[in-house]
Amino acid sequence: MAGLAVDTDLRWRIVIALATAGAIDAEGPQTPRIDAEMQRDPTAAGKRHGAQAAAARPQFGVKDKAFSTVVEDDTLPNITGRAIIAGINAPGQGELLKPFTARYFEAIPELWARRSSESRSRW
Repeated sequence: MAGLAVDTDLRWRIVIALATAGAIDAEGPQTPRIDAEMQRDPTAAGKRHGAQAAAARPQFGVKDKAFSTVVEDDTLPNITGRAIIAGINAPGQGELLKPFTARYFEAIPELWARRSSESRSRW
């Protein structure tokens, strides 16, 4: 056995885990390492994984921007929205998410009124 084969799916799992831990792209709004991986995987799945990794970074400003995107952008594809929500709700970041609790419940009625049932199901 020559070693572990790291395919695209495993690379994305690693990138998302590193982003969640704050080990990559944790400083500021730029995401050079995540962007590099998205260039390496320019598929629709790569874009979704990149969106999830970017939203998973443990910074309030990152979570705030990602939250606003999924609440306000009605053109966002459902699958991309789900990926961003998964990033926002990354494991081990409960304390960081506490300020979003009230905003979440305030946003729900309007979202349910203007979005399709499929779109609402992610909330």
